[in-house]
Amino acid sequence: MRVIVIILISLFLLAVQFSLPGSYFFKFFIPNLVLVFLATAAFYLEFKELLFYTFITGFILDISSVLPFGFFLITYLTVGSTLYFLRQLFHETHLYSALIFTVLGTVLFYLLFIILLAVFSFLKYASFTELNFKYLTLAILPANLVANLGVAFFFFFFTKKLFKWLSYYREETLKR
Repeated sequence: MRVIVIILISLFLLAVQFSLPGSYFFKFFIPNLVLVFLATAAFYLEFKELLFYTFITGFILDISSVLPFGFFLITYLTVGSTLYFLRQLFHETHLYSALIFTVLGTVLFYLLFIILLAVFSFLKYASFTELNFKYLTLAILPANLVANLGVAFFFFFFTKKLFKWLSYYREETLKR
């Protein structure tokens, strides 16, 4: 049941992510919904479920992207694994811990994004020289951080209720 819900949530978030407006104002303030859900759900998912979620979303993003295949897969798997192991530093799940995870996940995502762009450009696998790395770090990263933190504020309460319901459902099915 949890796997089915994770697949449905990832498909829904990807559909919403792809349908967000691309106007000039929203160009910088588009939140990465998949990443925010990953950051807030990292407290509740088991490691296999988290890897499954990151694999599914990374794979779908790689299929629909013009970047080399595996770009989002590597990025999301690394961010998800890092957040899973960092959750041991927090004893309880609070709003501030979800916001910290959102900041860490967003910064790590963009850091890996820039590193992978540089590696692929260096290997001449793809031509990304027209991308300005200063533009990525100084314009897009802060705006995306603000947008992700705004969404994480609401996602925290949603994921808390969702995984409480899923754990209750799991306990009820195990009793039968």
